Formats: sequence, structure tokens, C-alpha cells
Amino acid sequence: MATNNGVGVIATGDNVIKNIYFKDTFSSAINYDNATDLTVQDCLITGHNQGNVIVDVDAIFTAGLQAAGIQGKNGNSGETLIEHVIIRNNKNGTGITDYTTNAAHRELTVCNCEFSGLNNTGIFTPLAVTNTSSNVVVKDSYFHDITNGNGIFCEPFSGTTETVCVKSSLFDNVGASILGNFPPVTAFPKSGSDLKILVDACSFENATTGAVLIQNTSSLKSEAIVENSIGNNVGIFFQSQVVDNGVQHNRLCGNTVTGGTFYEAQAFHSLVTLPMPVEITEIIGNCFTGSTGSIGIELIPSIAWTLLDITAECNCFYGSGTGSILFDTITSATPGKFNGLINAHENTFSGFTTDIKDNGSNVSYLVSRNFWGTPTTTCSTTSPCPTFQTCEHGSCLGPIVVAPAPPYTGFIDASHPLAVSIKCPRNCCFSKSGTPTPPPLLQAVLSTEEKLQKLERIRESIKNGAHKTTAGAVVS
Repeated sequence: MATNNGVGVIATGDNVIKNIYFKDTFSSAINYDNATDLTVQDCLITGHNQGNVIVDVDAIFTAGLQAAGIQGKNGNSGETLIEHVIIRNNKNGTGITDYTTNAAHRELTVCNCEFSGLNNTGIFTPLAVTNTSSNVVVKDSYFHDITNGNGIFCEPFSGTTETVCVKSSLFDNVGASILGNFPPVTAFPKSGSDLKILVDACSFENATTGAVLIQNTSSLKSEAIVENSIGNNVGIFFQSQVVDNGVQHNRLCGNTVTGGTFYEAQAFHSLVTLPMPVEITEIIGNCFTGSTGSIGIELIPSIAWTLLDITAECNCFYGSGTGSILFDTITSATPGKFNGLINAHENTFSGFTTDIKDNGSNVSYLVSRNFWGTPTTTCSTTSPCPTFQTCEHGSCLGPIVVAPAPPYTGFIDASHPLAVSIKCPRNCCFSKSGTPTPPPLLQAVLSTEEKLQKLERIRESIKNGAHKTTAGAVVS
């Protein structure tokens, strides 16, 4: 590998690499900086980047990046398929770095792969240079025992567009990062970028840092859907953080979570004037059973002039913490300057010590037609119920509310409380007609099936001998 600068295989043009064991390479196992279409199949990569090699020193990554197992800083439009590949126990660097630049458009599909024991993130997908774009699909893959990195880390920079689909994949004991304490699937859309991310039918196990984090830094077009997924022994299942004047749209649908806190929204705003950070989130048809002290929906804006619009319907929240819905501002924030609307209807909130706790906002709570747990207070004509509760058949139904402190100017409507819990899980992702309600987000995301059909063309070209092929070897 002396002529390859410590790289196992350098791919240029159209390439197929298959049936190779890359062991303890000094730098990357495969480098595709100058490739167009690339297919990597049935390969094993262990111990890559023994030399702690730094690559991709540029205006974005001024300190450079550690060489990945499969490394590409690519300015050529093309498609990459990585299938039946195992990457484990490296010295340094990510498993895959797919760094798209130079106004190129690239497609990355990772199918039936395993990432474990890495000293960094499994898959890292940064984008740089205006008009650069990429579509990423990760399907049927297994990420485990990565305690110093994420599973997947997406980072589109200004002027770029990235769509990401993570489907039917398992993340177990994954959830820290050399960049911070981030969960298995993390995305950092930067100012001027356009990110759309879908996490569908995935499982998150033993992820104390949570499952999914979106940290939006002034992106006006960042959208996320997490649906039909499972969280077991997770911290905060979904976190959405909005920085400066970012606008973030989220949809959580049909997820089942055990342990931890279900949802947390944070808005960090460095400006003292408008525009404000905006977050719009739908939480539909989920079932959450929290750990000790857990909270259902937690909203933590850290500075004034934050706008939140949260809709929660047909969910079951079972917890024991200080709020089914907790609006908790940090000490440095200005009370009464947080604006927004919480719409929550036909949910079950059970076991929490308080139901609505607001520590200072102008948010209005429209929370009628919910079940707030088994009644514990009796009532009569001479013994009325507490504020926001209703006397029904001698029992007080409704939420336990810790009212916002002055200067609260919002509104709380907790009328028509339900006497019994809704059925859980309850699929409210469908309309009354039985037709799936199309999500308002991610219209630009190609389905996994469409992307795989496109990649079938690569397989056909391989059969026809249109690609250079490297196969059947051990490289170390």
C-alpha cells in the first residue's frame, strides 16, 4: 500500500469492490474521492486508520477529519452502494464518511451492514459548497457498541440540500460522540441548508443519550419524521433544538418507548430581536412508558421570543415525573416572552405528579378531551374541584395544573376530560376514512424502494462489465 498512501484501495471512475478483507490499514480501507459510481459488497473492514491519518483539511473542517473505513470527499455526481459490509474495531475515524462537495449530487445507500466497536461515528454525511446535494438511505443495518460516536451523523452546510432515510435498522449501546453527548441518529442542519430526515421502523436499545437529535442552526427548511420505531431504555427519545432564527418541523408517529423522557424541545437564540426560533411539532399515536421521574413532553426554551407550536393527539404517556407537559425555562431566560400553542387532545397522561407545569411563558394550552389518570379527589356541590378540573359522578376529572407565574397572558382550556383511558397503542396516523394521512413533511424524500430501484441499474451495469472490479483479496 506504499503507493496508495496507506489506503487499501483507491477507487476512481466507476468501480466495484467485493469479497475483500481489509485488515489494519494505515489509512482508509477504501478511498473514493475521485469515483463516480461505486459499489462495495461483501467486505470486512477491521482496524482501519492505524496511522491516525488526517484528511479533508478545508475551509469547513479546518482541523481535518480522521480517515474513515470507507472515505469519500467527492465532487463528482454519482451513486454509491455499500451492501453486506462489516466495519468494526477501528483505530480511528468513522466507519463511512460520505462528504459531498463541489455542487455535485450524490446518492448513498447502505444496506445490510454492521458497524461496531468504532472509535467514532458509524456513518458521517457532511455537505459543503452551494448547490451540493445528496440522498442517503440506510436500511436493514446494525449499529452496536459504539460508545465514542453516533450511529449516523448528518451535517449539511449553507447552500446544500440533504435528504436522509433511516429504515429498519437497530441501534444498541450507541450514543456518545467525540463532538459531545449525542444520540444514535443526530443531524446538525446549518444556516442556509435544507435537511429532510425520516427515521422509520428502527429500534433504539440502551441509548442513554436518547434516540434522535435534530439541532437546527438557523436552517429555515429542516424537517424530521420519526415513525413506527421502538425505544427501550433510552434517555430522551426525541430532541429538537433550534438555534437563532431556525424553523424546525417535526412529526413523531406510531412510536413505542420504554424508559426515559419522550420528547424535549430546546430553543437557543443568540439574537435579542426578531426573527425568532420557530418549532412546529406533531406527536401522533405514540405510546410512552417512562422511567422514574420521567416527563411526557418537555419544552425548554432558553431565551425569549421563542415560538412553539406543538400538537399531540392519540398518545399514551405513562410516567412519574413533574409534568405530563412541562414548560421549563432556564434561569437566564426572560419569563413571559415564550409564545406558542400546545394542542393536546384524546391523549392519556397517567402517573405524573403534575400534569401541566409552566414556569413562565405566554403559551396557550388547548388540552380538552384528555384522560389525566385515575381520579384521586372527590367532589360535591359543597366541595368543588380544583381549578381546571371538572366534577363528574363525585370525582374530579382533569389535569393537575401548576399555573404559570405572572406575567402569564396565555390561555388554558382543559374542558371535557375523559373518564377512561384511550386505547393504547392507537393508530391515529390514519384518517377516519381509513386512508393514511399524508405527512406534510419530507415530500422531497424518495422512498427507500425508489432509491433501491435506481441502484439496481448499478448492479446491471456491473453484470455488463461497465465497472472496474476489485475482488477476492486480503488487504492489510
